[in-house]
Parts: sequence; C-alpha cells; structure tokens
Amino acid sequence: MAGRILVQARDPAKLSMDIQNAIEERRFNDTWKFYEQHIQMENFPRKSVVSKLLTSFVESLDVQWLEKAYGLVEQAFEEAPRAYLAVELILEISYLFQDGMVDPRKKSNAPLIAMKPNNTAVNIALAGCLLFGTTRKAEQLLDMMPRVGVKFDANLLIVMAHIYSGGTGLKSMGVEL
Repeated sequence: MAGRILVQARDPAKLSMDIQNAIEERRFNDTWKFYEQHIQMENFPRKSVVSKLLTSFVESLDVQWLEKAYGLVEQAFEEAPRAYLAVELILEISYLFQDGMVDPRKKSNAPLIAMKPNNTAVNIALAGCLLFGTTRKAEQLLDMMPRVGVKFDANLLIVMAHIYSGGTGLKSMGVEL
C-alpha cells in the first residue's frame, strides 16, 4: 500500500510567536508542544522567549509546570553554555540594531551603541559555536550580521567556511585547547 507522509515545515520565528501567544493565553500544554518543536528544529528559542516561558510556568504554581521549568533550566546548563550564552547575548543586542532601529544621533542611545556587536565579539562567539558544535546558533549569528552592519573580515570568513563545510570544531582548524 502506498501512503503519503505529510511533512510540515516549521519556521522557528513562527514557533517563537506560537510559544509567546500560548503563554499569553495560558495554554501551557500548547506552549510546551511548541517549545519541544522549536528544540527539535534548532535548539532553544531566543532568550526573551525562554524567559517568558520559565516565568509563566513558575507563576502558575502548578507542580507539573514547575517541574518542566526546572527541567528546562537543567537542559540549558547542559548545553555548551558559554558558547550558547555568548551567541544569545549578541543576538539579543543585535535585534535592537537591526534595520536601523537605534538612532545613533540620540545621546540617550550612547550606552546601547557602545554595546553594539563588532567583528571581534562575533568572531569569538562563532569560534565558541564551532568548538561546541552549536552550528545552528552560528548560522543565526551569521544571518544577523548584515542586518546590524557587522562587516566580514578574513578571520570570520575562515570560521564561516568551517561552519558551512561541516567542520567538527576548532580541532579541524588545527587549534588545540
């Protein structure tokens, strides 16, 4: 018997929105389902989404959701935490700069502009991703770079080549730790 298998492609940004909507509507079963789909697709959602998810689960005071929140925190600490956190921090800050949302002419934006990611920060975060095998986060960072005005340099191009060639880490680049 021939049968069809339907595969539904999901967009990570759409899943993040689904998570946030389910949180706001206090549909925690749906929230958890969307979260698990996101994890299967590309690992953790953005830090702000995970924060809302944890907060809502804890505020529910329901044992089931408290246990889920605890498990989620444990899971986050088991991943390559430093590389993941570095990329998440850069991505969160970058979201503020994408598409010229921050006006550099305003004095009130000076502290934020001082935090704008540069090549060095991106290179370090990407090398950490390569070292710990979190290539999906590295791809997100690479996608964000042109939108915030971070220019490509020679070091970045080398790291990008290793990420896209399926390099197994910095050891494939001859770097020993």
